[in-house]
Amino acid sequence: MLNMVAPLPIFLAGLMQGWLFSLVAGLVAGAITLAVGGPVTAAIFCGIAAVPATVLVRQALLAQQTAEGDLEWYPVQRLGLVLAGTGGVLGLGAMALLEAETVAGVVDQAIGMVNTQGQLPEEVTASIRQALIAAVPGFFAASAVLSLVLNGAVAQRIAERTGRAVRPQMRLTEFRLPASVALGFGAAMLLSGLLEGTVGQIAVIVAMVLGLLFTCEGLIVAHLFARNSGGVPMLAGLYIAGLAMLFLLGPVLPFILMLLGIADAFFGLRGGRPGGMQT
Repeated sequence: MLNMVAPLPIFLAGLMQGWLFSLVAGLVAGAITLAVGGPVTAAIFCGIAAVPATVLVRQALLAQQTAEGDLEWYPVQRLGLVLAGTGGVLGLGAMALLEAETVAGVVDQAIGMVNTQGQLPEEVTASIRQALIAAVPGFFAASAVLSLVLNGAVAQRIAERTGRAVRPQMRLTEFRLPASVALGFGAAMLLSGLLEGTVGQIAVIVAMVLGLLFTCEGLIVAHLFARNSGGVPMLAGLYIAGLAMLFLLGPVLPFILMLLGIADAFFGLRGGRPGGMQT
């Protein structure tokens, strides 16, 4: 569980003081990890936490002065593209560094936990095994991106609440991926089903990372709809119903949210466009 919050102090340092403080925090944390856990652990920490968090903080704190003298901050939408690129790099790194035997061993253990009595036919088990092995780097990348999203959002909220945020009022409700990214997601999904080998696995990584980001966008759309329809009670009902659906129906809810996010990318279901909800 502590791994999930590893980027949080690095985000906090940068969002409260400037991106150079994120760099210093990452270097100090990396040095401590190196001394305690060795070079492999330190490299993993820097790769999935320190470096991505520092890059995201630097981009988030970019600003330019408008003609009116106000500061125009780096758009939240572009941060989504930076996250997508980060996830792709992490997935490629996992694909290159993870040993095939290690991945196969983990997948076999996972299948064994479900198929305890050999109730699944061998051909079905073989197909599931092949699909899971191909999905491991993408799952790793998507998990890392989700951790960055959650930790970055929490750190920015803490910075705002304490009055120490370098960038004020970063509104995550402004996050929207363009339709071109949705088309890229569709192409990656198609290629991941048609191709095998390295190219197919890269397509799986791209599809899983973009699918996660569109799921986040769909959650934002649902959040805005509930907030604009009934305020706090509707929001509470939305999240309670969402948790119940997640436990009862499994991955059906994330799939619905992903489709909602894709629809928002194409048709604009919220503010800034005719008929959209206000962010």
